[in-house]
Amino acid sequence: MERHPLTVAAALDPSVVRINRASVWERAVVQLLEPTCNAAGTRTLRAFARAILSTCDGTTRTTRGTWARWAQMIGRSTRTVARWIARLRHAGWLRTVAPGRRGEYAPRANGGSNDAPVYALTSPRGWLGERSVTPPHGEPLVTPHASSSTASRSQMEPLRGTEPHQAAQAPHRSTSSSDRHDPIWSGTATTNGLDDMSLAAWELRRRLPILGQMRISAVRHQLVRFFRAGWTVVDIAWAIDHRPDGSPWPHSGAHGVLNPRGWLAHRMRAWRDDRGEPIRSRSQRAAADRSRERAVQEARRQRDFLHQAAVYAERAQRAERSRPTMRELVEAAVHDSRRVRQAH
Repeated sequence: MERHPLTVAAALDPSVVRINRASVWERAVVQLLEPTCNAAGTRTLRAFARAILSTCDGTTRTTRGTWARWAQMIGRSTRTVARWIARLRHAGWLRTVAPGRRGEYAPRANGGSNDAPVYALTSPRGWLGERSVTPPHGEPLVTPHASSSTASRSQMEPLRGTEPHQAAQAPHRSTSSSDRHDPIWSGTATTNGLDDMSLAAWELRRRLPILGQMRISAVRHQLVRFFRAGWTVVDIAWAIDHRPDGSPWPHSGAHGVLNPRGWLAHRMRAWRDDRGEPIRSRSQRAAADRSRERAVQEARRQRDFLHQAAVYAERAQRAERSRPTMRELVEAAVHDSRRVRQAH
């Protein structure tokens, strides 16, 4: 029951979806996380991804294995396995369906043996998808929803006989819409950690073709201070084409750039202060202006309120001064009563 579809679905949060194919999951994890690793980390990542697939169930796309077993398979310690599991969970590529359990807490039918945890192979919601993952050389790219019969059939083979009628032919559809990729990282989101920075660098490479000549790690290295300062992808893309005063650069930089790394450093150097730290971005300036405007409006409302309160207080004081006191009213009544008695 731990690998039942309902159990797996209940373990997934709205930020992830279950992967369609385990092989695609391995290629995606390696392509996305490899730029954030050094040489030793890359070898560990590839070995750990293969170890997870070796214990994976292709039907449910879940894997069951202990940390000790995976550590033995990749030749690393259990702490390394735990660290990589936490990293995959944080990036949205793994979710825990059933945690591990010691033998003394397991059912009696286990015979005192420990229960290995169950993990589901997932992908972040909004990921480019399986079409963006480059298949190995010689392997055809099959869409996740294509059946085995339609995948093996030639694209030129008709589906309704050799000579379909004109009325039964489907209208020609352009394939340009299927080639469009959704953004892998939101343009208005800030980053938190190296994994988020790598995804933001990937999105910048997709938006700016000139950065496609650089590796993701190189783009992230050039912009790591800006990411930590709260800059977004939209801020960086706008800053690359404009100076801090808002004027555009004299040339677009789309052609004739032989050193993209130096070109990017030169463009972003204008957005640093004397100490080399990033200044406020365009969105941060706009947010500061809006906050300042709200503060001015609040101060103006407070001033008007105090002015109105002072006017009302002055009017009340005038009315209080013009109103006769109780002593004056008593004396006037006594005086009137004496006049009445004298008249009689």
